[in-house]
Amino acid sequence: MNKPTRVLIADDEPLVRRAIKRVLVRGGFDVHEARSGAEALILCEAEEEPFDLLVADVVMPEMSGRELAERFRVMSPSTKVIYMSAYSEPEVIANLALGPNAVFLPKAFTPTSLLSRVRSVLEAHEAG
Repeated sequence: MNKPTRVLIADDEPLVRRAIKRVLVRGGFDVHEARSGAEALILCEAEEEPFDLLVADVVMPEMSGRELAERFRVMSPSTKVIYMSAYSEPEVIANLALGPNAVFLPKAFTPTSLLSRVRSVLEAHEAG
């Protein structure tokens, strides 16, 4: 039996985290939540199994999603990352300096678009 894909959501908005978790759990994923970048790093260190995917809000207090992803990858290099933000204007995204291969999901997204983006990132990782 295959183990479920492990996803960590890092977002400082409880309603957003719960909505994303609900969609991903229904999609068959093993989902964990972090209220901040610091909490996400603690979870990464505490878990025996690495997370397959980190879904991180770009703009969070104390630690940006980009900084979180950089620090997360040091501990878990194979973890894929999807960045999300309500700031979806191209010039704002460019200023966030997420990198040329960053996967970005603008808020507000539908359950279908969330699942589609998550699956495409994970499938690309498996194929690569």
